[in-house]
Amino acid sequence: GFEVNTVSTVKEALEKINSYSYDVIVSDYDMPELNGIDFYKILRFEENYTPFIIFSSKSREEISLCHQIPDSLIFIQKQTDLLRVCKELVSLIHLKIA
Repeated sequence: GFEVNTVSTVKEALEKINSYSYDVIVSDYDMPELNGIDFYKILRFEENYTPFIIFSSKSREEISLCHQIPDSLIFIQKQTDLLRVCKELVSLIHLKIA
């Protein structure tokens, strides 16, 4: 029940975000050029407050060793039980767009 756009880089994402309105942004942490935390910070600096979810194989604790993670940043860790974690992601997206 979602319309989804995908991109491979933060630069591409920013171009799309400047052209379209989104209800939720889901980003990986590890990406070419910039990471998901930097992407989040760019959006907030530009006063874009779209709900933002980091969906990463790295844990929040692991990422927090390198970055200060804002409390408002939603974080879901990818796990081996992909079906369960995808259901969690879908539920969270529904919650954010409700």
